[in-house]
Amino acid sequence: MFGIDFSPFIKPRTITGVIRADGTIYSGEGFRVSHRKGTGYYTITFNQPLGAVDPNKPPVIQIIDEPVDGPFSFPGRSFGESVGETISGIIDREGNILDGTMMENSDEYAFTVRKDPSIPGLFHVKFNPELHVTYVFTDPYSSNIHIFEVEAPQSGCCCYCSSFGNPNEPVTGQGVEIVLSNRSGFSYRTYEETTVRRRYTYLPVVFNILVIREK
Repeated sequence: MFGIDFSPFIKPRTITGVIRADGTIYSGEGFRVSHRKGTGYYTITFNQPLGAVDPNKPPVIQIIDEPVDGPFSFPGRSFGESVGETISGIIDREGNILDGTMMENSDEYAFTVRKDPSIPGLFHVKFNPELHVTYVFTDPYSSNIHIFEVEAPQSGCCCYCSSFGNPNEPVTGQGVEIVLSNRSGFSYRTYEETTVRRRYTYLPVVFNILVIREK
């Protein structure tokens, strides 16, 4: 489940976990589960409520085989000589990193970003080589990337607003697509949907990408 916390700063937060059929938590933290045996009904309650969630982006839920104690690739879990972790970040329309995963015991981000000036809307994200990433998940069940847009509070604080564009071509939506990924990172392209076409343009994004890396 992805949401935004507003205090003291605007920060994205993702809550993930694996829950057994009997309602016990196999992995993950920040939530609790209640389950009535034999009903198939589960209630997940966050220990710290999210400040805001997008009603158009419901929680991503995936049915998996019953987890057993042993190797299982999930964010933050070790298996063999590798570990699964989530790398997160907020990138503005200029390719600047506003926030994100930091390297351990360092003030350096776990990734770098390059805005491609030759192709509208295209950005390249490269993971720090010291992470030794061996695999990158870009499927919607493991990772997510979307346009970063926070509704302006009534006090008029900072926010991202849609680009002005052509008044005869009103924007009806926005989106982002991953165009390439490998162990070194991934590339994505942002766009606006108008009443007449898809227009690629540079937009800010929030991403959470699950990777497998060597310990």
